[in-house]
Amino acid sequence: MHIKLEPNDSWLNPNTRASCKYAPVVVSKSQGPQSIQAMKNVLQQRIQLCQKLSGKYKEGRVFPGNWFTFQRHQARSYVQYNKATLPIVVLSGGSAAKLKNELERNYNLAWHPVNVQREPVYLLVHQSELEKYIKMLQPLQVRFTNFHIIGWDGGKLTGFGAARSAALAFIDTLSYFPDRIVMMDQDVVQSTRVRYFSYGRGSMVEKEHKIRKKQVIGLGVGYPERFSNTELKECLKERLYHEDRQPDPDDYNSPAQQAISITQPFRIWNNGYLSDGIYPAYMVAGGEDMLMGWQLGLNNGKSPLIDGKIVKKALEGVSDSDNYHWNVLRVEMLKELYKEEKKIQVFYENYVGNIEQLLTLKLGIDPQKESEIFNASACIVERIILRLHKLKAFPEHIDQNVFA
Repeated sequence: MHIKLEPNDSWLNPNTRASCKYAPVVVSKSQGPQSIQAMKNVLQQRIQLCQKLSGKYKEGRVFPGNWFTFQRHQARSYVQYNKATLPIVVLSGGSAAKLKNELERNYNLAWHPVNVQREPVYLLVHQSELEKYIKMLQPLQVRFTNFHIIGWDGGKLTGFGAARSAALAFIDTLSYFPDRIVMMDQDVVQSTRVRYFSYGRGSMVEKEHKIRKKQVIGLGVGYPERFSNTELKECLKERLYHEDRQPDPDDYNSPAQQAISITQPFRIWNNGYLSDGIYPAYMVAGGEDMLMGWQLGLNNGKSPLIDGKIVKKALEGVSDSDNYHWNVLRVEMLKELYKEEKKIQVFYENYVGNIEQLLTLKLGIDPQKESEIFNASACIVERIILRLHKLKAFPEHIDQNVFA
C-alpha cells in the first residue's frame, strides 16, 4: 500500500529550503489502515537496517550488549567531581580548525571552558575525527583542565541520533555518576539563557525539572539562523539576548534541541542491558530531537522550553581540509539505507511510485548528486516515522533499541 505524501512548498522553494531542510515532503495526516501498516513496516525496516549497520543484528536476531566504544584523549582524575557535578556535553563534527579559531580568539561560545570553569566540558567527536581534533585543540586542553575531547564509535552507524545516543552512553561511563547534564550544539552563543547561572546548580532550570516533572528541559527556543561575530556585537547593543525580545508563541512548538538539560537515568536497563536512552539512534537525518520530545510527552501541556531565544553563531575560520566522518562514513551509511528505503511506495500529487522515482521525477533532485539523493530519502523516511507517532499508531511491541 502507498503512503500518502504532500508537497512542502518551503522545501520546494530554494530561497526557503534551508529553514526546512529535513522535510522534503509533508506526510499526509489522512492515512488509511493499510497505509498506516506500511508506515509501521518502514519503521521496523529502518530499525533493523540500523541494527545491522551497528553490528547488532545478525542471523535474524539482535545481539545484546553495548556497541558504543569511546576513546579518551587524556586520563584525568575525577576526584573533584560528584553526583552534583553538571557535565557540559558538546557534539561536534568536521569543525576542528574553526573551533580552534573561535576558542582561542574569544569567549563567545556558551560552552567555552572559561564560561563553565567549575564543570567538565566534554567535546564528543566521531573517532575517525579524533586525532585531528586533538592536534588542533591540544593547547586548549593543556590550558583548561576541565576540557576533554572524547571519540565515539558505533560501527557503521553514524548520524544525528547515534551521536546523541553516544553522548548519553558516554555519560554512563563516568565514575562520578552525575544526576544531570547539559547538552549543547557546538555553535551556541553565550547569552542570558545559556549562561551557567541560568541553568547550573540551584538555578530555575534545575527547579523546573521537578516542577514540570520532565526529564528534558530546553534552555530556550532555538532557530536555524547563525550570526557572524560582527552581527553578535550589534545584537548585544540591541539587547537581543534579553527578555524584551521574546520568541513568538508558535516558536515554542519547536523541539528541545540546541541547548538542553537532561536528568538521569540517561539510559535504562533492558533485559539486563543498557538501552539507547531517550534518543532514537535510528533517526539518522535530523528527526531524533522531535521524536524524542514526542516519546517523552514534552509537548503535552506546558512547553519544555524555558522562555527566551537561543542564539547561534557561524563558526569562523578555515574549514577542515577533510571530514571523513561526514563526507565518507555518513554517506556510506545513507547509501546502505537507501538501497532498501528507495523501494518504499508512495502517493504524491497523483503520482504513484517509489521514493527513488519521487526524488528525481517530482522533487527534481539531480540523479548525479547521490549524497543529496541519499539524504533526502532518509529525511522522507523520518517524516513518515514522525507522522506515524503523531497518528498514535507507533507499535508498542517493537525493539527500538539499536545499541541495547
